[in-house]
Amino acid sequence: MTIGLFWYSWRFQLKEFSKDYRVVAVDLRGYGWSDKPVKTSSYKISCLAQDTKEIVEALGYTSCSLVGHDWGGLISWSVAHRFPEIVNKLVILNCPHPKFVSLQF
Repeated sequence: MTIGLFWYSWRFQLKEFSKDYRVVAVDLRGYGWSDKPVKTSSYKISCLAQDTKEIVEALGYTSCSLVGHDWGGLISWSVAHRFPEIVNKLVILNCPHPKFVSLQF
């Protein structure tokens, strides 16, 4: 599963990785064709991490290899921390480890 700002920008990588893996890419809330909630509290990292867990489960899986880019990387770190049982592998692109980032939402 790939989490990023707009899934279409990953179309070439998705095509390549789909040769060996089941590939799913989603738009974060507020981006692309996703829902755009009005309340800013809907965009908390904890909410987005929960979304990710629910997507994995809705697809019928109990775990996944999770790839996150940019803000998706921060969310992926949160998923791995909050729900370690669903993350087999974690790949982070263009996002530092949360230990080195201090963000308030």
